[in-house]
Amino acid sequence: MARKAKGTITEAHRRFVDEYLTDLNGTRAYRVAYPGASYAAARTNAGRLLALPAVAREVRAGRAAQRKRTRVTADRVVRELAAIAFSDIGDLFDSNGRPIPVHRLDPVTRRAIAAVSIGRVDGPAGVVREKFSVRFWDKLRALELLARYLGLDRPPPPLTAVLDALPEHVRLKVVTALSAPPG
Repeated sequence: MARKAKGTITEAHRRFVDEYLTDLNGTRAYRVAYPGASYAAARTNAGRLLALPAVAREVRAGRAAQRKRTRVTADRVVRELAAIAFSDIGDLFDSNGRPIPVHRLDPVTRRAIAAVSIGRVDGPAGVVREKFSVRFWDKLRALELLARYLGLDRPPPPLTAVLDALPEHVRLKVVTALSAPPG
């Protein structure tokens, strides 16, 4: 088999990229593009393929095309996480404490809901009541993901780094103020 010029992509590379873009699983994609490869070889070689400039370029182009087609943006993902992270169970009820029908909830509140269950329960003396149950998506996980995205999960820089970033005249005022005795 003749080698292609450096920087070009082979048909096997193209098959690998197409498969990789379906689920971002390099090992699986490699085994589809190279059917005779063992699992161990696929694990190793998938990373090598992804490091090739021509393959990396194709993956970037493919992912950009996916984002454009699906209209998935970082802003949209952050908005969805925020809807979950800042959801409030109070938004499910009217001012009299009655549940608001799902179709009347605002879209942000609806996106924070993972499941709704409405059923009927037989009560005493033959009275039938509606049972209403709502499960939200994992609020803590959404907060963790947002904090990581915003960099809030990293410790603040040391005071010396903050002071070094200040202009000299401001730094002197801050150091003087911090050195002064309290009160």
